Amino acid sequence: MKLDSEFSFGGRPLARHATSVAVLASMLVLAGCEAKPADFFVPPSLVENTTPTVSDNTPPLFVNPFPVSSLTGPFAINSIHVDINDIIGSNGAAASGVDPSSVSASIGGESLPVTRNGNTYTASLTGLPDGQLGIVWNGKDVAGNRATSTMSLYLKNHGPAITIPAPPPATSQSNGASMPFSIGGTIADAYLFKATGSVLKPGPSNQCGNTDNTPWPSGTGPGQVAGNSWDYTSSVLSNGSFTLNANAFNPVSAGGAPTTLRYCFGVFAEDKATDGGGTAKHNMSVRYITVDQTWMPPAATFTLSSTATYRHLTTTSEVCVTINTTPAQLDQAYQLGISGPGVIGPTSLAGTLSSGSVVVRVPISQFGTYAGTVAVAGHTASYTVNVTSAAGTCT
Repeated sequence: MKLDSEFSFGGRPLARHATSVAVLASMLVLAGCEAKPADFFVPPSLVENTTPTVSDNTPPLFVNPFPVSSLTGPFAINSIHVDINDIIGSNGAAASGVDPSSVSASIGGESLPVTRNGNTYTASLTGLPDGQLGIVWNGKDVAGNRATSTMSLYLKNHGPAITIPAPPPATSQSNGASMPFSIGGTIADAYLFKATGSVLKPGPSNQCGNTDNTPWPSGTGPGQVAGNSWDYTSSVLSNGSFTLNANAFNPVSAGGAPTTLRYCFGVFAEDKATDGGGTAKHNMSVRYITVDQTWMPPAATFTLSSTATYRHLTTTSEVCVTINTTPAQLDQAYQLGISGPGVIGPTSLAGTLSSGSVVVRVPISQFGTYAGTVAVAGHTASYTVNVTSAAGTCT
């Protein structure tokens, strides 16, 4: 076996092959190739993104409040609401969105029940008393930016306060031609719009305050009232008080049967409340005073007069008392009393005014002064006469 002095590679001496490799390496360097880091050949999706991100740093906005912020009230409402929006930040960052769990509404630190519908948040005011309210809304976005908003409004869900300290009796009776009624009191409300009074006639329900009530017929005739409506707005605004004066007239004629009528005296007051959009939503207050008035047949209205003269007869004398009624009270009974030094017979006499007047003759036996009274249907009149020796004459 013959040993060559050089190793061979691919049929060529190894030394000559090594020279070729060195030349190739020199050519690659001259072509710009250089060593790369270990992650040079790692797929792009697996390389960490080191580009800095921009975060949301702008708080949410409270918009579209209800009630409308330009209105001052008072408001007859049971809830308030507001829209809460999160917008693109001033640095160009996308909004992170409102965090619904962070939204709250409170009054003086006391939380109100809040509900959500989309980006609208509603707080309930149910059960709160009338008065000025300062409501604070709180909320933040998902990025943690917090914002607050305040609402100031006057809540008013109740009408004016009507006070009647001394109402008339619930029942009354009269035989007079008319009956006066007077109802007075106070109306208190800082936002009064109107105050009125009326006399109403109940319908088939016979209940005051029902829809079948109608204004009582106005006038001065039997069964009417002198006026059936009044406006007290100016009086209440001036001094807080009102007085309802009504005069009712007897519907029963002389000799008729007693009749009971129900009168509904109403006092009404309303305020200036609106809804959250400014539309009138006035709160009303009403007080009804019910009076059952029993009307009796009226006493006759007339004037009664009596005069006395005398005359001497053949053996006796007499005092003549003339009784007269105007207008003539036909067939009315009368009672006459007389006193004096020489009355012959009874000193009390009774009879009937068949024509509305009569002359009553009382026998006497002495000179002197005679006097007495006459009564007809509750009316009285007096008379006196001095009997002397002069002949006299009965008229």
